[in-house]
Amino acid sequence: MNQQDILDQALKENRAVMLDWKFSAEDVVFNLKQILPNLNIESLGEKQSLGDWIESIKIDDTTYDFKPEPAIMLDEIFQKVNLHLKGSQLFVTQEISDDNHYFLLINKDHLPEFEQLSFRLP
Repeated sequence: MNQQDILDQALKENRAVMLDWKFSAEDVVFNLKQILPNLNIESLGEKQSLGDWIESIKIDDTTYDFKPEPAIMLDEIFQKVNLHLKGSQLFVTQEISDDNHYFLLINKDHLPEFEQLSFRLP
């Protein structure tokens, strides 16, 4: 199986999220709740802070602020989500040449196999 086949299968099995290039933190939270309904996560929306716009999410009792820079913000959000996942799960991602971003939920024990297929931790 190639990378795209793995992602397509994971999307069908509700183990992956696909976000387009114009996502918001609220979109990420909505998609995460679809595959991890017990994850205690919520979007706190956008606000202006010191002249910059930021988007905030809350995971468990911790609030995280992100500058809305698409490629950076997505990785940062999923890094924080990985910190809060229970058990042996984590998200990996990969670089695909289209405008979509894919994040796949895997078992930590399989990380080396996914890294060999050019997936990476966010």
